[in-house]
Amino acid sequence: MKKEFLTDRVSGLVLLGIAIWYVWEGYNLEAFMIGDNLGPQTFPVTLGSLLIILSILLILKPEPIWEWPEERAAWVKMGLIIASILIYAQLIIPLGFLVSTALVMIALALVFGGPPLKVVISCTVFSIFIFVLFSYVLKLGLPTGTVFEPLIAAFGG
Repeated sequence: MKKEFLTDRVSGLVLLGIAIWYVWEGYNLEAFMIGDNLGPQTFPVTLGSLLIILSILLILKPEPIWEWPEERAAWVKMGLIIASILIYAQLIIPLGFLVSTALVMIALALVFGGPPLKVVISCTVFSIFIFVLFSYVLKLGLPTGTVFEPLIAAFGG
């Protein structure tokens, strides 16, 4: 068996284990809000299920030609992507879903070379759309941000 195939299959097995654990933990989440139509299990179970499917595909059909990038710019991009995910996890509670999602999406789009004005507009509009969809249509609470709590309270929210 070629080394490339083995790497993909081992990665697929590791991801499959993580996905199964994630789905298991998702099923163990308890509802904490009255009026939460979907329940807290929906998103972790959905994401975990998708990861299970993709992991199985990676195991069954590994990529035949695969090499680590040699260019320094590619490694810098990968580092920025990972850093943005970690920063997002730290910002979502203090800044809320709307602001932190818009900021991280803007940062990622700029890393991939998007035109700055279009990036800012589209990422902001998309973040607002997702916030409205989840908060008002699906009636799922998203963090509004501890930084903005005094402002929200002042306007009766």
